[in-house]
Amino acid sequence: MKPVIGRAILTLIFFAMAASVAFAQEEATPIAKVEAPVIDIGTVANGEEIPQSFTISNEGTMDLVLTQVRPTCGCTVAEFDEVIAPGETGQVRAVLDTTNFNGAISKTIIVKTNELANPEIKLALKATVQPYWSATRG
Repeated sequence: MKPVIGRAILTLIFFAMAASVAFAQEEATPIAKVEAPVIDIGTVANGEEIPQSFTISNEGTMDLVLTQVRPTCGCTVAEFDEVIAPGETGQVRAVLDTTNFNGAISKTIIVKTNELANPEIKLALKATVQPYWSATRG
């Protein structure tokens, strides 16, 4: 009888260890936090190219992977850090071309990540575009 009890105990220990490893792996996750998801550039002259950076931190326990960064307008070009280690920060750098705008604008950048709880982050650049030259009647 003793070998059977010993084998049963070893089997229980094995399954308990396997379950704890699986549980620990399930808990490892990236968590993206954006310092300022909306940047208000203020008033700019028509035709300016405005560079801006968004800071994204990883507050999780595994690498945060930015799988895609897509501006919703051809007037914005973005580049980004693809992998952000736990406890580290990364950047999404964007350049907004104001050539074809006048007045208040808001341009969105969509960031896709490997975070399960929140796989999509929306960033925005806001500005008020004014003509480089303006004339008034006096």
